[in-house]
Amino acid sequence: MTQSMRWLDDRFAEPFVLTELAEHVHLSPNHLSYLFHKETGSTLTEYLHARRMREACLLLLTTSPPVRDIGLQVGLTNFSYFCQSFKETLGVSPAKYRKSIPAGAS
Repeated sequence: MTQSMRWLDDRFAEPFVLTELAEHVHLSPNHLSYLFHKETGSTLTEYLHARRMREACLLLLTTSPPVRDIGLQVGLTNFSYFCQSFKETLGVSPAKYRKSIPAGAS
């Protein structure tokens, strides 16, 4: 599954198309999904979501673009969904996450 994870990591900001990944690793979409879950304990979608959230955290701490732009940079084009998903995952909104880090600490 390393090849699949690398593919997802390289393309996390792009729209995810299961058939493209399956073709890349020469498996059927269903078999790929099954093997990925069996070997990693998470679904492809869960893995992709976690990758996007990690990148959003990094960007919020190390860059200054508006939160809306951060969502776009990690592949979440719906701003409301990005904020809701971020808060569900990390317990705070993206704006509060950014403000919670003292100046100069990042």
